[in-house]
Amino acid sequence: MPKNTIIKIQPKILIWARQSMGMSKGIVIAHFNSSKSRQKYNIDDSFLKNLEDSQKEIEISFTLLKEFAHLYRKPLSVFFIEKPVDDKFVPKDFRTLLSISNYSISPETMLVIRRTRRVQEFVLEASNELGYNIKFKFRKYTLKDDPKLLAKEIREKINFEFEHQKKLKYNKGLFDLLKDKIENLGVLVLRHTFPIDDARAFSIVDMEPYIIVLNNKDGDSGSYHSKIFSLLHEFCHILLRENTIDNDTINNYLHTEKFCNEFAGEFLVPKDEFYKEINLITKGYFNIKNIDKYVTKLVSVFKVSRQVILRKFLNINYINAEFYEEKINEWNRQYELMKETKKKFIPPVPQEKKAFNNYGKLVAGILLSAENSNIITYNQVANILGLKTKYMPDFINLYMENV
Repeated sequence: MPKNTIIKIQPKILIWARQSMGMSKGIVIAHFNSSKSRQKYNIDDSFLKNLEDSQKEIEISFTLLKEFAHLYRKPLSVFFIEKPVDDKFVPKDFRTLLSISNYSISPETMLVIRRTRRVQEFVLEASNELGYNIKFKFRKYTLKDDPKLLAKEIREKINFEFEHQKKLKYNKGLFDLLKDKIENLGVLVLRHTFPIDDARAFSIVDMEPYIIVLNNKDGDSGSYHSKIFSLLHEFCHILLRENTIDNDTINNYLHTEKFCNEFAGEFLVPKDEFYKEINLITKGYFNIKNIDKYVTKLVSVFKVSRQVILRKFLNINYINAEFYEEKINEWNRQYELMKETKKKFIPPVPQEKKAFNNYGKLVAGILLSAENSNIITYNQVANILGLKTKYMPDFINLYMENV
């Protein structure tokens, strides 16, 4: 098609394409005025407003339409449909946040959500053809349940013994153990990299298989403390089956978040076991001046962050809220100073290991089984994993070593 060809499209399609990527008009205009734009266009706020606000078909050049398609990550064919697609790829918790006071999701996170939906749909279809049953194994709980009693109940149901947790050497061991147990319940646990300001993690529970997506940027490099808590927090959302909340009010949103935080905190650090460990460490005499020493020892026992342990001390009234806030601020200052004075070298992660970490054993197993059964091609498996085909043999070997 000649570059100067004029194309007619519906303005509502242009609006939908932009909004589906979480892009404001300002982001679009900035793109066209930057070097990222493949050609220079005279697009400003007035021009874009006229395009989107038009009450009839709009006429734009084919080259400009291609640029919109490139920016919005959509095939050209999408712009010729009569009405917007009912795009339900955004989880309800994100849709709720979008409705609360100027919250927006970055395009990077939108792409992660789309890729997650793609994996979810494929796993559903492939598991049906393979005869796999990945239905979630627990009933729906509600906010009327006690989160602490729920945590105890779930620990017992998945046979998660405290002594086993205590014997683990590293927090990564706890993360891997919990991830395996949650996947064995029929939940896909994925990891992706997206702006931490958007979310530390999110879950999708509007259709099975349910999915938890963790942010690789959550927590310090090499530490799994934050990811462990996020994993349990999102698992609680799945137990509730609420996609975080039922309606668009900030109070209900905060109520649900508090419930899930309490569940995660009690699951990882059961109150009874916490008391026992405190008595062992303090020999029955608690001295608040030694709080840092106590916290360090308890972190090594429970494999959770200092913040989680300090919160437990607050919950059992060993410290007050003012002390808690002061100590958290002190630790944050120490951390920022450490980051400035000591930059840690992080070796590159092999591509096959990165893909395995991001998609996990459950997804990898279904993908490889589907390929072996000619449901999907070898190249399609690599594409879903974001791998070049040359890394696939190493990925397969890595999977076989971990099953």
